[in-house]
Amino acid sequence: MTTSRIVQRIPLRSDFFRTQAGYSLYDLIVTSAVVGTLSIGTAGMVGMVQNSQITSEINELMAHLNLARSEAIVRGQEVVLCPSMNGSDCDDPKDGYAWWHSGYLMFVNMDENADRASNEPIIRAHQASPGRISIKSSKFRSRVTYRANGLSSGSTATFTFCGAHEQSPARYVILSNTGRPRVSPIPSDGKADEESELCS
Repeated sequence: MTTSRIVQRIPLRSDFFRTQAGYSLYDLIVTSAVVGTLSIGTAGMVGMVQNSQITSEINELMAHLNLARSEAIVRGQEVVLCPSMNGSDCDDPKDGYAWWHSGYLMFVNMDENADRASNEPIIRAHQASPGRISIKSSKFRSRVTYRANGLSSGSTATFTFCGAHEQSPARYVILSNTGRPRVSPIPSDGKADEESELCS
């Protein structure tokens, strides 16, 4: 007796090989677009955070400059604001600039030599700036001295605020001889042509 075997052909699904082949071109395009969008969003967020930090540091310096002017008038004595890492002595310029992001110091300038002596009272000391923010001024304006009449001696001082992120352009605090500081997107002469006014 002959036994016949019936072999049933199972039709292959048309999407079988497509399913097993991996990602399609469409999938890759969509994934690339999503990753690109997230990268741009992350970069923008970093820039926003750094701009916020720069704004905070600008406000701190403005507050200290105004306080130094007020203290000079009230005390009837010179008051000096200078860069200071240790909070008790003024720092000398480094690499051609006065660097303010490592901290600064406000004191009564009793002997009027612009450097703090051990017996000169400290009014306030500001700690180093957070993050990777730099604040610099010309080496020729490494001190801000307020006289008893509220005026600031010396030429106009420009403080340049820079962030490490390329989306954070330089911003400036400008101090004139009247002693009143102001915030500006450009230096006092309208152009950033001095090394101390550039973020580099």
